[in-house]
Amino acid sequence: MQFGTMNAQLDLQGYVINAIQDALDDVASAYLDNVLIYSDSEDEHVGHVNWIMQYLMKAGLYLKQEKWEFQMETVRYLRLIISQEGISLHQDMVVTIWNCSQEQKTNNG
Repeated sequence: MQFGTMNAQLDLQGYVINAIQDALDDVASAYLDNVLIYSDSEDEHVGHVNWIMQYLMKAGLYLKQEKWEFQMETVRYLRLIISQEGISLHQDMVVTIWNCSQEQKTNNG
């Protein structure tokens, strides 16, 4: 990818998605350079992580160690909080939505 490429982020997302295509929606989700790997058990998770990492390395993609988070029961992903209890909005998003709705009420009279 050339520096300053207009569609660099879209190209990167497409490349990551193609690299882990076999795992998408079964054990993984990808958005730009963020890959979320999910499993039902710890043993399964180790296998899924190894599988995804093999696909990424085969495609020439490498992970930044400072961005790794493994075996999390709750994770913040794309402004959402994902846990075993379900999916919810991060508190910052709730405040932003609340403030926006209050502004609209004020502006509309």
